[in-house]
Amino acid sequence: MLKQKSNSFRQKLGKLINFKTKNDSGTISNLHIIIYCLSLASLLSYLVIVNRTNTMGFEIAEMQMRIIDLKESHRDLQSKTTELQSLPRIKEISNAELNMVVAENFEYVSTLKSSVVVRK
Repeated sequence: MLKQKSNSFRQKLGKLINFKTKNDSGTISNLHIIIYCLSLASLLSYLVIVNRTNTMGFEIAEMQMRIIDLKESHRDLQSKTTELQSLPRIKEISNAELNMVVAENFEYVSTLKSSVVVRK
């Protein structure tokens, strides 16, 4: 019984493969057409994958260059921040732009321990 099923399957497969179609250049079997279509599909998928991989490579290279530029910019901004926060610069601005002067004599007010401030 198993032998009959395998024989019938082989016969159907044989008919599918040996089925001939007529065209101007001669006879072509279905197997040749299937192989041709699979080869074409493989070639197209290969081209798509290679193209996508190359595109991603260029994008990665651009992003790496951007990272380098951003790191340089960050370093420059940090040095500018340090320069702007320096004590000599703050003293210069306080004297020149804000008209502040250095206090020389300090007078402290002493209070009694029991003094209380009341709001009126």
